[in-house]
Amino acid sequence: MKLSTSGRGIRSRMAIAIAVVAMATALAAPVSASDTNAGSVSVLVDQIGRSADPGAAFAALSPVDQAAVQAFLTAISVDDSMRLDAQPSVTAGGRTMTAAATSCWTWTWQRDAKNNLGATLWSYFQRIDWCGNGTVITTTPHGVQRTRWGETYYAFWQWNHIDNQTWGGTGQSSYRAFTQGEFRLCLTGNIGCIQYSYPWLDMTAWANGNGTGTVGG
Repeated sequence: MKLSTSGRGIRSRMAIAIAVVAMATALAAPVSASDTNAGSVSVLVDQIGRSADPGAAFAALSPVDQAAVQAFLTAISVDDSMRLDAQPSVTAGGRTMTAAATSCWTWTWQRDAKNNLGATLWSYFQRIDWCGNGTVITTTPHGVQRTRWGETYYAFWQWNHIDNQTWGGTGQSSYRAFTQGEFRLCLTGNIGCIQYSYPWLDMTAWANGNGTGTVGG
């Protein structure tokens, strides 16, 4: 039996409607890591992180997808980078203060954990701001200030400080600051915490503007 022209039109419209619904469903569904490449795993991890309940979103994944997400979130290397900036004058309260024979510096050092794709999972920082006259650390313009903090960039990574020590400071030839953090990867359900890292930064700022130290963990 032949279809009439009107029958073909109806079926054609139905086929289009079904295709549109299928496309909308596919766009709304989470990306699967099982069909996959590195890019789709990254998108899936991002979707989990932006969900209202990352734990529930992870628990709803297939075992294959859970394994792919876990592999993405696992740190396989930790390295460091630093920045030392000269700061010959400091502006505060609308005034620029410059001490005679005195200079000021800012030194930031950090530890970065990376996954198997080179993405940074977390970072641990310590920054020292200080002034010196070449012999001792001075109080002008601002003496010594130290800041330390951690950052995580994906769901399920957590951190906190676990150690802190300082030596020296104003009126002495150097200022030394040690800090250590704990970073842990804790997944939902019966998986629990599967990776721990303990980065530390040991920095000594000298009155002549030099910086020396070691890092690890």
